Amino acid sequence: MFPLFGEGTRPSAARDRELILRECASIGSFEVIPDCVSYETPRFEMEALKAAGMRVDGPWRRSDLVALAVERIPESWRGIRQPSHWDDFLIGTALVAVRSTPVETPPNPSDQLLYPIPDTEGWVLDSVSRRDERWRYINVWASNNHVAYAGNVPRLIASLRALAYDPKNSQDANAGDAAEITAWIGK
Repeated sequence: MFPLFGEGTRPSAARDRELILRECASIGSFEVIPDCVSYETPRFEMEALKAAGMRVDGPWRRSDLVALAVERIPESWRGIRQPSHWDDFLIGTALVAVRSTPVETPPNPSDQLLYPIPDTEGWVLDSVSRRDERWRYINVWASNNHVAYAGNVPRLIASLRALAYDPKNSQDANAGDAAEITAWIGK
C-alpha cells in the first residue's frame, strides 16, 4: 500500500500517476482508494507557505491510496526521481541536513561558511517544489526551511558534528562557525 498524489499536485502529476499505475499493472492487481490519506504539513513547508504569504491551518494535502497485490516480479524497477543524499544533524531542536552530492555554486559566493541562496529572503525558501531553480544551489537545509550554500562542506560538517554533540559546549567547533550556524538556524 502506498499514497498516490493527486493529478493537480504538480504540472507532471497526471502523467506521473499514469506511469505509476501502469507499472503497478505490470506487477499485479491494484485498487485506487480515492482521497483517503491526509498529510500533516511539515514545519519546513509551513514556513515556506508563510514566506509566500499563505496561511494554512492543519493538514491540507490529501492523496489517494493504492493497494497493490504483487503477482509478478518486475523486469526492472524504474525510479521516477534520482535519490539525493543528505546527512542530518540535530542542533538543539533544529534538524540541519547537509547534501553530500555536489551542487552548483551560486553567483558571487563569499568566503563565509554559509552563503544565501539567490532570490531568497531571510534564508527562507518560499517554495516546496523540487523543480524550483534555486534547488541546484542548496546543500544545507534546516527544519525551519532555512536554506544555504556551503562552499566548504567538510568544514561545515565538522562544526555541525561538534554542535550536535554538545551545543552548549561547542569548543570542538570553530567559534566563528558555531556562531554563524546558530545565527543561521535562528537560535
